[in-house]
Amino acid sequence: MFLFGHSFGSFLAQEYIICSIEKEDFCKKKKCKIINVLTLGNHNKRFEADGSQFAWICSDLNVVKKYEEDPYCGKVFSIGFFYYLMKGLSKLYKKERLS
Repeated sequence: MFLFGHSFGSFLAQEYIICSIEKEDFCKKKKCKIINVLTLGNHNKRFEADGSQFAWICSDLNVVKKYEEDPYCGKVFSIGFFYYLMKGLSKLYKKERLS
């Protein structure tokens, strides 16, 4: 088994290793645009002139274009994603778990 996590995913991958992940259908399915705007909405302000809402991801606009065209990228995260992200971050680096 291989587990790879990058950026937000790295926190989730670390938490997965430490404990099993609970599953709640409601949290996994509901999308919340306001949470997405609050967490990721301001990243692109410095790059608005580039004409892409994802220009903040990379300085190479060809990479940004590929990102935009990828059906698995640029989606609004579910409420469950943010719930488990914050839950994991809140306990990830506690001293008793790092020893």
